[in-house]
Amino acid sequence: MTGSRLLAFALCVMLFACPPPSRDDGAAAPEPQRPDEVAAEVVAAFTAFAEAIDAKDWATAGTFYAESPSFRWWEDGQLRYPNAGTARAALEGLAAYGPLTVRYGAPDVIALGPDAATLSVTFQTTVGQGARAFSFAGVQTLLLRRGESGWAVLRGHTSTRRPSNDQAGAAAAERVDAPEAAPVDEGASAGDHAPPAE
Repeated sequence: MTGSRLLAFALCVMLFACPPPSRDDGAAAPEPQRPDEVAAEVVAAFTAFAEAIDAKDWATAGTFYAESPSFRWWEDGQLRYPNAGTARAALEGLAAYGPLTVRYGAPDVIALGPDAATLSVTFQTTVGQGARAFSFAGVQTLLLRRGESGWAVLRGHTSTRRPSNDQAGAAAAERVDAPEAAPVDEGASAGDHAPPAE
């Protein structure tokens, strides 16, 4: 054998003769998170979101919507917000109608793994005050994922309760309905969904 071939052969023998590196280097592999730990993290993130809404801190509340091409938010069976920007704009736009109060029930969380979970929660929202106030209530179901910045909503759906026939007539006579939300399209900018000027 020539010198270079002998060296190459020796390196191959050494490479395959060496045992693989030991994993017992003192650092234990991270333990997988238990479902109750994931659920507690998700509830904490959702509570921070609710507190930001209560404080009218729209910038902080808006971080709860994931910046992802997969983000979608449906309301009452139709796609309302095709991206996080339009969802944030709608949230901020509610402030134009006056005082905003949102009350949430106890969140129901199911951990789907260490980095994904669903959350369902009832809500009651009142916008404005006096004769121009309007309210709506229902349930939100969210698909959340953990990213580098923490937990955020990737998919959301809101269903609102419909009043009974007796309640519907009284409600129509007593309250001013919220304006219809403008339909959104994939190319719409966040500013396209602000409430109309009074």
